[in-house]
Amino acid sequence: MKKYLAIGGAALVVLGGVTLKTGSTYEAESRRALDQALSDPALELVSHEVESGFFGSQEALVLAMDLGYGDRLLIRSASQARYFPGWASFKGGMEIEIEEEYGKITSINDFLNQPAFPYQGTANWRGAQLSFDIPNIDINEEGVEVTLRDLNLEMHYRFGGATKLEMGVGAIDISESRSEDGLRLRHLSAVVEQEGEYPWVRSSLTLDLESLDFVEQSGWNSTSLSLAGLTLQQQMSLTPAALDYALTMSQDTFSMNDVFMLNDFALEMHTENILGEPAANLLDIFVNEMRGEEKSADAVNMMRYVTELLAASPALVVDQMRFQMDMMGKEINESLFARLGFNGEGLEPALVESVLFDMGPRHQRYDNEEAFFARLQLRAELQELSASLLNGMMLPIPNDYLVEEGPQVFLLENGEFTLNGQPLSL
Repeated sequence: MKKYLAIGGAALVVLGGVTLKTGSTYEAESRRALDQALSDPALELVSHEVESGFFGSQEALVLAMDLGYGDRLLIRSASQARYFPGWASFKGGMEIEIEEEYGKITSINDFLNQPAFPYQGTANWRGAQLSFDIPNIDINEEGVEVTLRDLNLEMHYRFGGATKLEMGVGAIDISESRSEDGLRLRHLSAVVEQEGEYPWVRSSLTLDLESLDFVEQSGWNSTSLSLAGLTLQQQMSLTPAALDYALTMSQDTFSMNDVFMLNDFALEMHTENILGEPAANLLDIFVNEMRGEEKSADAVNMMRYVTELLAASPALVVDQMRFQMDMMGKEINESLFARLGFNGEGLEPALVESVLFDMGPRHQRYDNEEAFFARLQLRAELQELSASLLNGMMLPIPNDYLVEEGPQVFLLENGEFTLNGQPLSL
């Protein structure tokens, strides 16, 4: 009997130790995830309280996100965690408020007639996941009806810094009883993944939208937009060496006021030669400006960072763009490639300061603008370009400028436009 009691006691000690280790790991990793989020200067920690116990803990957290112009988004979260050998469970609620510059606070929860949004999740040695239980929402105030259906939000966090956020909306309907204004959205889903700490992060976004319809009436004028079958994927990486961005998107149909129609749209594009260090420094300056915390040296530093970016000869490359367009009764089918760049070789800071920051002697401004424009480089290859199309776009181009086989090639070099080698005056 003593043998079994000893074994049982030892087992309890081991399980208790593992449970204690689970608790300390959970709290340490929670704090680490919070510190990682707070590395973003747009976020501010207002308050954070944790009451720890052997088998669980309670946490109260208030974060503020700067919205610019003195306004803040306040996020209040209260949660409880329970610790088990090797894993933990937690649940809580979240309230969201908008605090305006002069102290007025608007509760998003109250506007949506919802108490704290409930969430729950689990954590183990590798990471944590949480999901929100968001009920359907129906609002009818002052003639405006808002309906939201099938909302879901789930987040995965891997200890070490990787975050994955999945969001879905089944339907959003907004209408006004006194007019035909309205918005109708169906089946939006998005996945956001991010790894790293501000500003050196890698992130991706995948978005799918079944349909979106919008109507706005203003006096005798009416604006209507309709979009269907949108898919978007983007990747961004910011390191001290480079800022790399890539985008792929497609869209089945888009129409505006039943006059302009764009169908079968596809786009692939990426950036080249964008330096990461000056890009991150510019981001800091923009954040300071948004928060009203400009520094005296920001203006001088901005000119230096912009010059560094341009001196690296950055470029935006459209690998492919394809579309079928109906505009004013004309049908256009096009496929093109384009590269827009800047020749930064031997770039003098004084040229950037004069043209982009309106500095230096005014009598040199015109010559500087010409010299700056001459550094812009464009190459565009269009597969289906025709003289009739160009004439319809108010670009009169002689037929003999066009080639019968192969793409039509637009070039901008040294400040001069050409089409298939023929000079253009635009």
